[in-house]
Amino acid sequence: MQRFQRFGDDGWFRAKQIEVTTSILLAIAATLSIVLGVISPRLFVRPFELVASSVQGGQLWRLFTWPFVNDPDIFVVLAIAMLYIVGGDIEREVGKHQFAWLIGTLIVVPAALGSAFPFVVTAGISSLVSPLFLIYVLWRPTARTFFDIPLWILVAVFEVLHLLQLLGSRAQFPIGGTLAFWAAGLITAALMARAFGITEFEQIPKIPLPAFVTRDPYQKANRARERSQRQHGGAAKPQGPRRRANRGPATVTPIRPTGTLDSASQADMDALLDKISASGIGSLTSDERLRLDQHSRRLRGEQ
Repeated sequence: MQRFQRFGDDGWFRAKQIEVTTSILLAIAATLSIVLGVISPRLFVRPFELVASSVQGGQLWRLFTWPFVNDPDIFVVLAIAMLYIVGGDIEREVGKHQFAWLIGTLIVVPAALGSAFPFVVTAGISSLVSPLFLIYVLWRPTARTFFDIPLWILVAVFEVLHLLQLLGSRAQFPIGGTLAFWAAGLITAALMARAFGITEFEQIPKIPLPAFVTRDPYQKANRARERSQRQHGGAAKPQGPRRRANRGPATVTPIRPTGTLDSASQADMDALLDKISASGIGSLTSDERLRLDQHSRRLRGEQ
């Protein structure tokens, strides 16, 4: 049975023995929002809700602040816990920089699309957790939860119930904006999972992301190779549990190396390339990046 993993966080900074990651920061902010909302709803709730008319009137900060408007509710507490657990696993998989972009996209894009409609009022971290769960099941479709139930079944049931709840409220108020917000969140999650290469479902379109988002220095070479393979009828897909977007230098053919490495340097470079292939270029420390650059320069005959 696959379970959520809790180890090896690569945080933005360290607080004593804790690596403070994006998922931890989000959980802390959401928890703090509960306390502040109780202290003063006028100051800490109403100005930050996602209200379509207010966004259309120029209050664009609401596109970013809606996850941090939360009631003191047991389901909100559970959502914060799931954000920490599920978000933490995804963050370790894609890296802290990519996860920050992922979270930012999941916050802003659905909010912007929902606000294009005449009526939408959305607030709370729970609306961010659902897209994260979708990303998780696309990443690990065989994951199971309590009573050995496949996780994707629980996610599907929850989203269907949410949709039925939205449709049931259509007689009370217009649901176009809220429905667009919900659908955009799930669609954006699926597209981002495919774009970051953490899902093998090729039925999902792969949207190219800029290199400063993916932090993949070999992105152009990988795309050129993929286009060449499609033009020539395709090639055998790499074996293994999954393929990564950040394939790293192992997939790029060296161009006429003019230098050589001794056995120790070659072994060190191979280890660094294996780490990049497994976890991305962002997983290297500053010292490892320096060593990799030195090895590469020697192979090019520059030193």
